[in-house]
Amino acid sequence: MRSLFIMLLVLATPLVLFSQESAGRPPVSISYFSNYGFQPGIKVGTAFSLAGDSTRQWLISPQLGVFTNPSDDTHTLLNLEAGLKRPKPGKNAYTTMAIGLGYLHQSKLQSFSVNLGSGQTGDRQRVGDNFVMPSVSYEYGWATHRKISWFGKCALGTRLLGRNEHSMMLLLEFGIKL
Repeated sequence: MRSLFIMLLVLATPLVLFSQESAGRPPVSISYFSNYGFQPGIKVGTAFSLAGDSTRQWLISPQLGVFTNPSDDTHTLLNLEAGLKRPKPGKNAYTTMAIGLGYLHQSKLQSFSVNLGSGQTGDRQRVGDNFVMPSVSYEYGWATHRKISWFGKCALGTRLLGRNEHSMMLLLEFGIKL
C-alpha cells in the first residue's frame, strides 16, 4: 500500500505544477465528511483547473479526510479526483461530476481490557487495514459571496484489496470553499 501512495504522489505532481502555472490561487475546501451521514469527520482539499472555458472546466482535486465511528473504528482517506465542473447559467451555482481513486486506512478496535474491580477500560488494541477505494461523486455548490461558496457532495465508493471485507461506502460532505 505504501507503493500505491507513492505512485499517487508521483502521478499528481506534474498535474499540480501544470495547474499552478495556469491559474491563480486555488480554492481550499473544508467540510463535514461522513460515511452514511452519521460517522463524523472532516475533509480538506483543493482543486486545480486543467482546462476549460466558461461553460465547463476540467479539474483535478487532491483531498485528505478522516471520519470515525466513535469507540469502534477510524478511517483516513487520501483521495485524488478528476472531474468536470459546469456553472449553472444565470445563477451563482455549479455542479461537478468526478471520478476518484483513493487510499483508505482503517484502524479498528480489536479488543480492550476491563478492570472488574473498578469497571474502567484500558489497554485498547487496534488492528489496521489498507484499501484502494475508487469512487464516483456528484457535487452541487453555490456562491454566497465573491470568494466564498458552499457545497454539498455525495460520493459512492468501494473498498478493495484489503484483508477485511469489501464493502460499498456512501460518503457525504457539506462544506465551504474559500
